Amino acid sequence: MKIATFLSTLLVLCSMSVLAQQAQTQPVTMSIASSQVNIVPGQETQLRVAIRNPYLSEVVTIKATAIYTDFGGAQRTVESNSVSLNVDAALRMRLSLSAPGFRLVQGSATFDGQPISPVANTLDFDVTIPGDGADHILLLRVVR
Repeated sequence: MKIATFLSTLLVLCSMSVLAQQAQTQPVTMSIASSQVNIVPGQETQLRVAIRNPYLSEVVTIKATAIYTDFGGAQRTVESNSVSLNVDAALRMRLSLSAPGFRLVQGSATFDGQPISPVANTLDFDVTIPGDGADHILLLRVVR
């Protein structure tokens, strides 16, 4: 019974430690660039939005060890099997572009090379930024 309680407590402490490490606040970085600086009405321009998730996904392996003294007075060690947990640090977000007077060129939006549709008829996009520390790119064309 004591071993089971010890192992349960150890697993809870390990889980809390993993959650505490991920709970640290870090800012998402983002930048935007245009393919042109001067356009005329009716002309398209491409926008490139780069987003980086500062949180990194990781695999955490947890194994419990207990040391106890048996009834014969001998000190014994018992180890559990190990379990690997994937701590997925992907961030789901709605990216909204403020571009008064501009509209999206239909079918032009991609996120990391994959086609993406806006939310309703807006310049808002629901995206998931993987926790890999790399830039992820939203490309789209807009017209005024």
